[in-house]
Amino acid sequence: MKRQLVRTASRYEVSESFVRAQAVGEWVFVSNTSGRNYEKQQMSDTVEGQTNQVLDNISRALEAVGSSLNDVVRRVVTIPNPEHAPEVMRIVGERFRNTSATNTVLCSPLGASEYLVEIEVTAYRGISQAETETINI
Repeated sequence: MKRQLVRTASRYEVSESFVRAQAVGEWVFVSNTSGRNYEKQQMSDTVEGQTNQVLDNISRALEAVGSSLNDVVRRVVTIPNPEHAPEVMRIVGERFRNTSATNTVLCSPLGASEYLVEIEVTAYRGISQAETETINI
């Protein structure tokens, strides 16, 4: 079995001993990801800016191991302020259009007050190309 590790310029990956993403076989696990631009070490102070940067960061991590947002099967969205949930989920809905991932939304504090949203995903490489049957219950 092959394992691939994806690292960014996030200082927390070093100090807290984790990787941004890890691919094991066809499974890809992406750590809870903030809206910080890791190259510039800057973060927007808007919910829209952070949400889009989170998804850009996740997308880059997935692409590094031959996957994409289209392969995401599970996502967990954490939003400290419930008032931000509609805006965050609007953007998430747009960026994950037609992926049919499972979804959990939590309104809970994050590591610092500057973080307005964080998202964690699990993907399965190539699942977006699989034959799919939808069962309505």
